[in-house]
Amino acid sequence: MLIILKKINDIYGHTVGDEVLQTLSKIIQNVVRDSDIVARYGGEEIVIITPNTTKEEAAILAERLREKVEQTKVATIATTQEVVQVTISIGLCSLSPIITDKEALLEESDQSLYLAKKHGRNRVVVSNW
Repeated sequence: MLIILKKINDIYGHTVGDEVLQTLSKIIQNVVRDSDIVARYGGEEIVIITPNTTKEEAAILAERLREKVEQTKVATIATTQEVVQVTISIGLCSLSPIITDKEALLEESDQSLYLAKKHGRNRVVVSNW
């Protein structure tokens, strides 16, 4: 899964951006299993590797994560008390007879993420492969 965080630093500044990342990290840690691997992949992307998981199970996990982020206040602006909420888009792919290595897996996940963003964001798109 790839998760994209957008424009927080530009809109609210780096301090709020850091708070958002910390809150998102806690949400992710509470949703994923101990066997899952979570890593920041680039500035705005997070990869979650879910070993021994079917694509259907991963999609359920991704949707649960998306919903939890959508429902969570991730930061509050100190000067105005404005509440910051974010949404995430998730692209999901799994190994298959066609997707056989990490490069293909990341590329296909990225394509699924692109479709999630293209079709309105705040959604999970699962690769057909």
